Amino acid sequence: MTNQLVMLTHEEGMLIIPNDERVWCLLYAHSCDLACLCGKGFCAEGAGATGYKFKEAKRGGITCPDCLRIIRDMKAVRL
Repeated sequence: MTNQLVMLTHEEGMLIIPNDERVWCLLYAHSCDLACLCGKGFCAEGAGATGYKFKEAKRGGITCPDCLRIIRDMKAVRL
């Protein structure tokens, strides 16, 4: 299984995100669509950001601090 990642390059209103602020977010299935785990406004249907890049990583690749925090919180749950 691979991690599906997205990098937002533009915000709503076509505001360009500076290169040093761009991060790779984890995509997950949300209501039969794909969304950023951290809720950064990406939606595969085009609602939210207008510019984005995709990539897949077998392991890691996530650089978004909010996505990483959520993943660590989830991994801390004992089942």
